[in-house]
Amino acid sequence: MMIFLEILKWIGIVICIILALILMIVMMILFIPVRYKGSGYYNKDSHDFEVNVSWFFHIINLNIKLVDNKPVKTIRICGIQIGRDNSKSEQDRKD
Repeated sequence: MMIFLEILKWIGIVICIILALILMIVMMILFIPVRYKGSGYYNKDSHDFEVNVSWFFHIINLNIKLVDNKPVKTIRICGIQIGRDNSKSEQDRKD
């Protein structure tokens, strides 16, 4: 009987830890604000703009630029760039 109760105790502790982690993640999503910043320039010949969106002290960062009608997108998680931007030319990647 004691072994059964000891197993139930440990299962209960693990379930409480999992629930606490889930609650912490939900609270982070709800209460940490999303920060955004945008700037732009318009001329008859060309227009440029840049939008930067970040969350949780720049752990997740999205940067979108439009320079001479060419979009450049960058997604970074913890400073590490995720994926590659398909709109860049091969020459820009080599430089």
